[in-house]
Amino acid sequence: MGWRVAGGWDRRRAGKLLDQGATARSSDDLATAVTRYQEAASIVRKLAQAQPRERDHPQQLGSTLYTLGQVLLEAGSPRKAVSALEEAERSYRAWAALTPDSEELLASRLADVQLRRARAHSFAGYLASALVDAQRSVMSYMDRFTGAAEDPLALDVARVLAHNAVISATCGDPDVAVASAEEALRIYLREAARINGDLSLRALHTTTFTAAAHVAEVVHTAHGRPESAKSAAEFTAQLPPPASPPPSVEQIRQSPTLREALEQAGDTHLRDRLVAPATDGTILTSVHRCDPQVAPTMATGLAELAEQIVDTAPRAGLRLGLEANTLYATAAQLHASQQRHQLAEFGPPWARMLLRCSQASEASGSRALALDLAGWMAATVNGLGPNTFLPSVRPLARDCMEWHATLLAESGDTAGADRAAHSASLFDGAEDPLA
Repeated sequence: MGWRVAGGWDRRRAGKLLDQGATARSSDDLATAVTRYQEAASIVRKLAQAQPRERDHPQQLGSTLYTLGQVLLEAGSPRKAVSALEEAERSYRAWAALTPDSEELLASRLADVQLRRARAHSFAGYLASALVDAQRSVMSYMDRFTGAAEDPLALDVARVLAHNAVISATCGDPDVAVASAEEALRIYLREAARINGDLSLRALHTTTFTAAAHVAEVVHTAHGRPESAKSAAEFTAQLPPPASPPPSVEQIRQSPTLREALEQAGDTHLRDRLVAPATDGTILTSVHRCDPQVAPTMATGLAELAEQIVDTAPRAGLRLGLEANTLYATAAQLHASQQRHQLAEFGPPWARMLLRCSQASEASGSRALALDLAGWMAATVNGLGPNTFLPSVRPLARDCMEWHATLLAESGDTAGADRAAHSASLFDGAEDPLA
């Protein structure tokens, strides 16, 4: 029996609210749509709390919040969209815990939530979080993708790669953006007969095909590859403009690639280890730069360089810092137990780099990025646990939390600032308060 017809006034009321939200959204009445989806989520949330063993509730809550996240994005509220999508992820995980043999479906649902959250982070200016979430989404699908023509995940892989291309063009390395875009186009062209034979697939994927083609054209043009740009332009000339235009050619030229940032920092060793030509198509996300086992070591090298140059060459320094953060986060996700043991070694340079890059972002007027980096910084400090009270780490931990408190206070988050200030105060004493 489906969720909508399983009985109960609350379920019927939530179903009506979802219908009303969809109708309002189709009429571009986004304010009403947001309200209706929020009301529906509130009802389903209460049902899930009252009946914790009923697996339909967290599934429906996850679905409602996933849609709410998109509507909030369309309504221009990306930070609220992030919050809705974070709860959607928790809800889907709760559903999976109650549902046997749900691993494959859960992986796809989480990847889609992460991708939508990456877009929300990007719109909000939280560039570090956007890159990490986009990479997680891409890797979730690609890890299950065989590459065969009949693979049912092919269109999903193309879709997430296209979105990753847009996010990377906006937030990350243009070389990664164009490689991701070209791979998306390659898969889409291979699947053209399947897409063109199904109107629903065509409606779903035309937008992402268009986005990938525009990213490819813009980046190739910016980097002086006229033949490749011309090939992409043959597609864009036949397509409507993307709903959210990619960065301009000039903006791409001003955004250094990792290769350019490393050369500016004078480190050819890391360049040779972590960079490949964009036209090779081998680096679609940061995780493709190196073996995950050595990602923390590579990230530490990038972090130290970022610290050194972020004041004198802020764009190059931030490119190094964002890449370092993504590699650190990759290592933490793929090797959680190993990373916990290594965090005493890699955590301090990670936190120190995030502190410096956050301060540089604030100095340049990028408050959202400063807050995003400071959030990663605070999480890194918290992850260090008792190591924060080592004499070599304590001053850094205090500086990090004091900076986080300052940023939160200036942003109007009084409660968050108070919590961060309290954490900072723990590092003022001479003794470990946990001892």
